[in-house]
Amino acid sequence: MWTWFYIPALVYLIIVTATGSILRFQWTAPEYTVFNAQYLIHAHSHVAILGWLFLMVCGILLEYGMQRDVLRTNNRTAFSVLVQITVVGMLISFALEGYAFTSILFSSLHIILSYYFAVIYFRYERMDLQPNVRNFYNAAVFWMILSSFGPWLMAAGSSLTPFWIDSAISFYLHLQFNGWFIFFLFGFAYQFLINRHYHHKPKWGSWPFCLIFLGLLPSLLPMLDSSSLSPWIIVVGSVGTLVYTVGSGMVLWLIWKSRVVLATHKSRSLFLFAFSASIVKTIMQGSLISPIVVNLFLESHYVVIAFIHLLLLGLISTSFLFIITLKNEYVVDTKSWLAGSVMYQLGVTGMLLLLFGIGLMQVLGKVLYFNFQMWLFVTGLVVMVGVLWMTGSLSVWQIQDSMSTSSKKEAMIDDPICK
Repeated sequence: MWTWFYIPALVYLIIVTATGSILRFQWTAPEYTVFNAQYLIHAHSHVAILGWLFLMVCGILLEYGMQRDVLRTNNRTAFSVLVQITVVGMLISFALEGYAFTSILFSSLHIILSYYFAVIYFRYERMDLQPNVRNFYNAAVFWMILSSFGPWLMAAGSSLTPFWIDSAISFYLHLQFNGWFIFFLFGFAYQFLINRHYHHKPKWGSWPFCLIFLGLLPSLLPMLDSSSLSPWIIVVGSVGTLVYTVGSGMVLWLIWKSRVVLATHKSRSLFLFAFSASIVKTIMQGSLISPIVVNLFLESHYVVIAFIHLLLLGLISTSFLFIITLKNEYVVDTKSWLAGSVMYQLGVTGMLLLLFGIGLMQVLGKVLYFNFQMWLFVTGLVVMVGVLWMTGSLSVWQIQDSMSTSSKKEAMIDDPICK
């Protein structure tokens, strides 16, 4: 898994933080502009979602959510290679030409590959997993497939009104972040706790899943342009948001009760940081039932950017880095990993505070008397250095395929995540 999924994913994380820093530097010092900012934003976001996050989820599902024998097939390697081609293709084509034939071609190929992954997942899924775990994993893959309808809808191009274009984008991002990634992380949390013999009442698995599943699609509605929606649709959206929030709160409460099992000395800070981000995210998402909060999102694109970075960096990326620490044998330099994780968390915190603060000032119509782009560049640089520091402390940069077959089997048996 490391050679074909986790290592490329970490490389894409480094690229994501680097492109983000380049963007902020160009806005800080326009005279040094090299890339078209809008084009680079597309490259930055696509590599983040379809490179870093996608490969991490696929790798973990292949390792812990599917039958072991599938890991010995050549399909895994071919799938990974094709994904790398599409991601690198998107990185280059988006950075150079934005949305054009080549970039759209690579994006479409990536969607097709995601369909292939869904097929092999449902064909080889582990039937011995606890029902709550399987429910979350299956729903995650389902939402991933359903989210692809957003880009296909956008393919209609000029025949769509601005409302439908914005709705298609919101549909895709909502189902990717709150469906595909969040459902997967909740499923992984349940699986890890069960494997560590932490027992919970059945209702703490089935009820949260039903609430989150039923509330996901309606919770998208408050983020759309309310002037184009009828009142009863807005009410449905508010109810769905409340249901989704309650279900998420139940899962978070279970995770908090089991924090001693989840957090080791090496991963405690990452766990607490991701958990804190999930609390803030849940509160913010639940507050969307208020028209005041909805207007705050609609009136300031910096608030939207801040919320996306809260999800991407604060919650999901930190959770994946936490999962890596659970594989204790790969963190060879604990002090470097801890130093890098602290720097990463400081950078993300500073970035989020700046983005939310700028958004609030934007809504209030206040003038900013400091160069906020420069400080965003600094926080982005801190995040990138933290990521580099953490990844440099991993032993996975050694050639994993040099392991003998027997060693691989022993490593699989001794896996600290899945007993």
